[in-house]
Amino acid sequence: MIACSARRMRMRWFAVVAGLSALTACSILDGPTEAPTTASIVIGGPGPGPLTLVTSNQFVYIFDNFGNRREQISRADTSTVDPGYRADLEMGGGSRIFVSVSRGMDEETTPQVSLQLFVRDETICEVESVLNDEVPEVVCTYTFN
Repeated sequence: MIACSARRMRMRWFAVVAGLSALTACSILDGPTEAPTTASIVIGGPGPGPLTLVTSNQFVYIFDNFGNRREQISRADTSTVDPGYRADLEMGGGSRIFVSVSRGMDEETTPQVSLQLFVRDETICEVESVLNDEVPEVVCTYTFN
């Protein structure tokens, strides 16, 4: 009986080791473990400009009464840019970034713009739209889990 019990224990141990080896071999446990510190944005399109750019690394996600997720920003930087703008942004300690592009001060224009967000040379978000009353801005966000 003792030999049978020892054999079962060895089989269980072997199963655990084999399972962990399989996870490692399949790269399930691989992936970036360090949070990124910068993100890159590219604002394109034929315009016209100027456009209002809002960036923040201090925001939280909230849900409205219908379950739709949106961002609540506690602090942001705002600037005026033209299509063709490129920049690297600091993500801060939370490794998160919020980027919004909207029409400039001239409410009469309806610019066609695109917004791309890259983290570690990977495209995180890519949106393109004509900015008007129905679509006042394009937004990209990223949060490192």
